[in-house]
Order: sequence, then structure tokens, then C-alpha cells
Amino acid sequence: MRIGSDFDKIEWEFLGMNLLEPNALIGDSFLFIIAMMFYAQLRKESTNLFVVYWSRFYLTFAISFIIGGFGHVFFNYTHIAGRIPPWYLGIITSFWIEQAMILLWPQPKIRKLLQQISIVKSGFFLLGLTVYVFVRFDSLSLTTGMIFPTYNAIIGLGSSLGILAVIYQGRYTKDFKYFWYGALCFFPSAIIQGIKFNIDPWFDRNDLSHLFLLIGLIFYYKGIKSTKHATDMIPSNMRNSPGM
Repeated sequence: MRIGSDFDKIEWEFLGMNLLEPNALIGDSFLFIIAMMFYAQLRKESTNLFVVYWSRFYLTFAISFIIGGFGHVFFNYTHIAGRIPPWYLGIITSFWIEQAMILLWPQPKIRKLLQQISIVKSGFFLLGLTVYVFVRFDSLSLTTGMIFPTYNAIIGLGSSLGILAVIYQGRYTKDFKYFWYGALCFFPSAIIQGIKFNIDPWFDRNDLSHLFLLIGLIFYYKGIKSTKHATDMIPSNMRNSPGM
């Protein structure tokens, strides 16, 4: 066990290539499979836009993690540039959650305003990330690059899965609690990453934090299924979407 610093990255060879972190590929591939399983189940609900947006979240999340897994493995060849796609996809995953939760707000004018705020916020962080990537491409930092999806998620998910989910829990059904349950899983994940809590080279801070992300994914899916009877009853809200 190691706290405050990381173990040396596991090195391995395949087809003459010098690769890194097979554990990251295993863990990220597992998250990819789980997210795709949830996506496959939710994509069948094409008439419920709330569920459709959540299915897009799972799809984007899955793509982000499988790319991230290979970014770890091929780091000797792609370097930090291999982490750029997950930075962008991380912002987009938050966007779909925000839009799904905002969709259920009862007042049309406020709902439209919240949707626009979500779009502008996401665009702001995407633009900021793009400027950073182009200006500092030769000296990209993993820590700096992660600032954009991380801060975007804190603002977007904090408001949509925290504030809105709690409001909907009282207004529609208590089963909306599963959404903020899932959001709470990000706190231990962030702490693990922040203090660099590593159990073993084969199960480091990334693997441990991803375990909490997996629990969050399960809570979200439970929430989507448990609240479907409520979200199916709000057809007028479902039609007032940003059309994205």
C-alpha cells in the first residue's frame, strides 16, 4: 500500500511494443462493458427522452473509458495526447446527464433557460479545453487537462444530480434518490485520486476509484428504471428539448 505517491507503472510487451498498465485496460474495459450493457437496455426506450438522454450518457461514458484504457496502455507512444479524447468525452457525458435531469423541470420557461445554461457551460469548457490543447500541445499536462472535465462535472452534476434530483424526489417519486446516491460515489473516488491512495501496482488509485464509478453507474441505472413510471407521465416536458 502507498499513499501520497504512485507505484511504478507496470510494463509489459506485446508484438514487440513496450506497453504500460495492463490493469488500467482491464478495469476500463470492464467499465466499458457494463456501460454498454446499460446502454443496450436503455436505447430500447425511444419514446421517453429522459431515458434516451441517459442512454447517450452511458454510450459516451463507455467510449470514453475504452479510449482511456488504450491511452494508458499505449502511453509510451501516444503520451499525453492519448488522453485528449477522454477529456472531451468527459464534458459530453456530463452534458447528457444535465439535459436529462433538466428535462423534468415543470415550468417551460425555466426549463428552457436551464437547458441553455447547460449548453453554454459545456461549450465554455469545451472551448477552454480546445484552446489549452492547441496552445500547449507540446507541453500538455495530465493534471491541467483534467481540470476542464472535472470542473464541468462539479458544476453540472452537482446541480443536476444534487439539487434537481432532491427536488424531484419530493415532487415526483422518492426513487429519484438513486441519482444523488450515484453522485455521492464521486466523492470517495475524488478523495482516492487526490491523496493518491494505492493498494497495489495491480490495483492502484485509478482502479479503486473506478470501483466507485461503477457503483455510481449502477445507482443511475436503478434510478432510471425506478422512475420510469414517473418520467413516462410527463410527455409535454419530453417534447420541449434542445433538439440535440
